[in-house]
Amino acid sequence: MRTTLTVLAVSLCLVAGGVALAPRAARADDGAWHAKNLKILPKNISKAHIKKIMKRIAASLGVKCEHCHVKDHFDADTKRPKLAARHMMKLVHTINTKFLNFPKAKKVSCWTCHRGEKEPAEPPKNLGD
Repeated sequence: MRTTLTVLAVSLCLVAGGVALAPRAARADDGAWHAKNLKILPKNISKAHIKKIMKRIAASLGVKCEHCHVKDHFDADTKRPKLAARHMMKLVHTINTKFLNFPKAKKVSCWTCHRGEKEPAEPPKNLGD
């Protein structure tokens, strides 16, 4: 149950917040910035948009960039929280598009479960399963 809640919470955070993990900046021959190793976010997303998404996710979890990313190697997939975040982004997207797809529906996000905490709170024991 706790694993399911954790996966749900991380997923909600990442997808609703914008999505995926911040890639390391790369310069093409034309001098333009290009994101690297994007699995969820669109390949042509702007640097400003990625930063906005990542800041929203970090604030929703109460963490800094290094929680998910290797310093100076944002494209590396070596940290488990980054991999979990991708799953959570997919989950949030599914919830928002398949289950909350009616007019005026409130969408879920990382904040929905995390509320500024790295780990979402456990539900009260008296709620049952």
